[in-house]
Amino acid sequence: MTPMSKHSKLHFLLIVSLPIFLACINIMAVGMAVAPISQELSSSISLTQWIVSAYVLATASTIIPAGKLCDHYGYKAVFMYSMLSYAVFLFSCAFAKNIGWLIAFRAMDGISAACLMSSSIGVIQHQFEGVERTQFLAKWALFVGLGTIIGPVFGGWVLHYWQWRGIFLFNLPFFLIFIVYGYYHFPKTESKHAALKLTDIIKPLLAGAWVLSGLLVLTELTSSPFSYKFYGVLASFIILSLIGYCFILRKSNQSPFMQRIFISGTFAGFCSYFAMYAWLVFTPLWLMNDWHFNPQQVGNSLIPYSIMFVLIPLGLSKLAKHCSSKSLLLTGLTLNIVTFMLWAILGVKTGLAIAMIIFGLIGMANALINVPATAFALSNIPKNIGGVASGIVFSTRWVGASFGSTVAVLTWLNSHNPLLFISGITIIICMVSFISIWFSK
Repeated sequence: MTPMSKHSKLHFLLIVSLPIFLACINIMAVGMAVAPISQELSSSISLTQWIVSAYVLATASTIIPAGKLCDHYGYKAVFMYSMLSYAVFLFSCAFAKNIGWLIAFRAMDGISAACLMSSSIGVIQHQFEGVERTQFLAKWALFVGLGTIIGPVFGGWVLHYWQWRGIFLFNLPFFLIFIVYGYYHFPKTESKHAALKLTDIIKPLLAGAWVLSGLLVLTELTSSPFSYKFYGVLASFIILSLIGYCFILRKSNQSPFMQRIFISGTFAGFCSYFAMYAWLVFTPLWLMNDWHFNPQQVGNSLIPYSIMFVLIPLGLSKLAKHCSSKSLLLTGLTLNIVTFMLWAILGVKTGLAIAMIIFGLIGMANALINVPATAFALSNIPKNIGGVASGIVFSTRWVGASFGSTVAVLTWLNSHNPLLFISGITIIICMVSFISIWFSK
């Protein structure tokens, strides 16, 4: 593969990162607009919340099939068409006349986002190796972190000075510009000219359906636990799990996806997202109930987490030259374990300053895990299946995020000492991940 010049690397970084950056801003900003949308479209809050849930579920359940498309048709083709479809459905969302159409368009945007995610990570895995790959993943993660932080601020600004439809319209011209920019600067990769086999289609779709059913189980567990609907979704998840084992995993012992490095790196990403979303859901409840904070005070208390989550990827691009992905992963997991232990021990007894330091350390730990976990998981994956591998890595993280959110809500509602319980579960999961990473070669 011909090495890239510095100029080409800059263009490459911008085109694979900026669309993801805008997508992150959009999903966070839309979360701020649930109440205004509910009011204008005359729908309940619980139904309107599905404009967020449909996006997340569609992204998580289609990211593996999207990866298969990347491996077969090439990263550039999938990336370009997904940017176009994302722009089309942004426009559709902006002019949706009722909540049903808005939810449907958001789900289609979620599928487009899955294709963007798989193709952007997959092409980084394809173009770079070793330390350089970790450095680019760190820079890519920086854009993701910035988009996540800017999103709520942007959403609040648009809602204050305009209306919720502006959240979708604002990003539209940027995606149109990126389509032209990507046509000239997104690197072209080889595509397979042979037609897709039936098994090539069924396997990723089955994996996506399995992820979707698992996420729906978690969703039903918090909204209507132990109802007929819950048991129906749970049965679907169990059946898909058995089918997946019989027809995919049992016959794939030699697959790169069954290697310990890939499994342990993917599980580390699951741990990171579990800890991150469990903390993000639990902490505001804890601060408002035990410390009697108002929403503004809660937001200010979370700033150290956001700062560390953005700054650490900057440092990782330099640390990667001196430290392996494995050592960075073990450091992040250790920091997560120690920090959650400290939080559980101190609890309400600590002052605000110490609590904010703990929150900053949690942000640092999760940022230390995210990028090295991706690089570690993909380190031995052949380039011709990088898209599917990236899809598996990130769909597993979405499952971790949903699992963490669900555990946080159930813990808050049912535990006598929710802080101790949520910290204990996070510590145990991180310890299991630490052991699996430690013994991976």
